[in-house]
Amino acid sequence: EEIEHRRRWGEADRISELLGFPLDPYFYLPKALWFMENRPKEFARTSRFFSCPEWIAFRLCGTACSYLADPYYEQYVWATEAAVRLGLDASLFPPYIKPGESLGTVLPSASDEFHIPVGTPVMAGFPDFLASVLGSGAVVPGMACDRAGTSEAYNLCAEKPCPDRTFLSLPHSVPGLWNISGGLSTSGKALDWYSRISGLDADGRTGTKSLFKEARSSVPGARGLLFLPFLAGERAPLWKRDIRGAFLGLSVDHGRQDLARAVSESIGLGLRLTSSGLFDRGYPTSLIRVSGAPARNDFLNRLKADILGLPVEVPELADCELTGNAAACAVGLGDHGSLKDAATALSRISRRFEPDLAVLPTYDRLFGVLSDAVKSLASISERLVLCSTERGGSSPE
Repeated sequence: EEIEHRRRWGEADRISELLGFPLDPYFYLPKALWFMENRPKEFARTSRFFSCPEWIAFRLCGTACSYLADPYYEQYVWATEAAVRLGLDASLFPPYIKPGESLGTVLPSASDEFHIPVGTPVMAGFPDFLASVLGSGAVVPGMACDRAGTSEAYNLCAEKPCPDRTFLSLPHSVPGLWNISGGLSTSGKALDWYSRISGLDADGRTGTKSLFKEARSSVPGARGLLFLPFLAGERAPLWKRDIRGAFLGLSVDHGRQDLARAVSESIGLGLRLTSSGLFDRGYPTSLIRVSGAPARNDFLNRLKADILGLPVEVPELADCELTGNAAACAVGLGDHGSLKDAATALSRISRRFEPDLAVLPTYDRLFGVLSDAVKSLASISERLVLCSTERGGSSPE
């Protein structure tokens, strides 16, 4: 699914030209434009576009809306002015509403279908990444939320936006603060990929567990082996659609445990492209909170702390999107006076990982190699993609 989203690059390019800044193909409007141009019969029967949570809210209480945490996000959500210029009617996009506001109550028909009592309040929530940032408790400048999964995003809470627009600077869930981010298009996806092609995922269920077991058998730095995890192009801060992955430094002395270690370490090194880049621009990180299913993996948490050289904290509830939307509901229902207060109260920490300073020099050197390799790899990847296309292979478009 993640790779399918990345294939909306053509639509994203056209929208980006109208907006004047890079728009990720994962966002809503590139998908809507692709749907209009590639599924005309289905599009002709479409009356509204919803994200999944907005659709559920509509089914529950009959109110059609789009969640908009801040007016700034309109250009990233439906970008209605650009959408109309591209041939999409404005009526396709429901009106905006602020998270934490009441949408109504559960209807009798929805109560019968979903087994939720009639009259239960329905509140507007946040888009997933904003809910995760809020629910992690990263509501103080310098705190970051690492939103992990198939892909991964490093979200830093800051007092002001970053002037370098290769990083995404967006209003934070908490009014007055900013969320500056970059990430990896294939993090968990890279782990799954290696588990499959290495034969570790023989039964389709225990691949990453076996991968981490082998990775622990190697040493920090994987004995000089580096993996570049760009298996489906890359978004912020690189914005290189044709960049591809690679193993660097591979020799006959390396074993499968070293390859597993290198793939595991690539996630922390990839995130460091964002953390280090923001540090260089005057946006240091003091602490990282992890969110998502990988937050339950102590081995990965330890790697991230060591590679980034920063403390990593794990919330009791790893699915921070749930905590973030609970905070919005708590404010809407009057249980807390502000989103910051609600998030601070609801986000409880279960574990903390301090970086091992003894291995930090190893990862400093590896990160230096990765930074240099990215510059060379981009042009090489473009040539390889061209070779694939010329030989009849599929294009990333």
